[in-house]
Amino acid sequence: MLKGASLGARSYGDPSVRPFADIDLLTKPADIAGARQFLLSEGFEREYSPAAEPALIRWGHALEFRRGSLKVEMHPGLISHHLRFALTNEMVFADRSRIACAGGEIDILSKPHEFLFLCAHGAKHGWESVRWIADLAQLGNKLTSDDAAAVTRLAAKLHASRLLALGLCVMDDVLNARPASFNREPPHAGQKLRELSGRVRRRIEVAAGGTMPGNAALTWNHSALSFWNAARERWIDRVASIAFVGMVPTEKDAKFGPLGWIGRPARIAFAAARGRLGA
Repeated sequence: MLKGASLGARSYGDPSVRPFADIDLLTKPADIAGARQFLLSEGFEREYSPAAEPALIRWGHALEFRRGSLKVEMHPGLISHHLRFALTNEMVFADRSRIACAGGEIDILSKPHEFLFLCAHGAKHGWESVRWIADLAQLGNKLTSDDAAAVTRLAAKLHASRLLALGLCVMDDVLNARPASFNREPPHAGQKLRELSGRVRRRIEVAAGGTMPGNAALTWNHSALSFWNAARERWIDRVASIAFVGMVPTEKDAKFGPLGWIGRPARIAFAAARGRLGA
């Protein structure tokens, strides 16, 4: 289980303390068919086209199901593949933890894996939610110095040190909080990341009705992808992500048929020219 109840149980000591709108499950690709059938047999309905399922799985996008107000998302990977976050299912399942939750037990990520995943998840969405920052800080308070060292080593191995550094910067800037276990700056921390995290803080203040100048929101001019790329340290990861988004057809490009690889960049360029990019 990802985020939600697992974070509440581990980081807050009570799953009911940390509200969540859906249940996120990391699912091995080989188990997806069985898990999907179980959900359908329990009255859940797909919120995606069945024809799109192979592509969603191939690119690591969530399969979403709903039954009334209850939503379940099955994730074939932690982060969509085109974003090139190298923490794999194999690594996660090999080192998973098991904790008590609501009278039962659930499998969750190890602490180092979860902390780095939360840094990546926040950056993927531009750290748009204060709750995500609080989650990172709360989990950080549970880390020992050995745990923090393991996170730092893992980030370096996966070329994600900049994602980790940004998560720590955002905690500092927004909540004035930094886990004591991180007693030294990780690689890639510096003024540029401080400026990026400062934008997060200013946007949150504006959204909360703070006292920032009226044009402060204009400083938040990064799309989700450009924010993510600003948090990556390798140019090859940045270029590959942009190329994927710009070239690989999605359902919106089905009308182009076999020419989707040409139609998608043309559609995106046209939408961008009109000022309403919605890839």
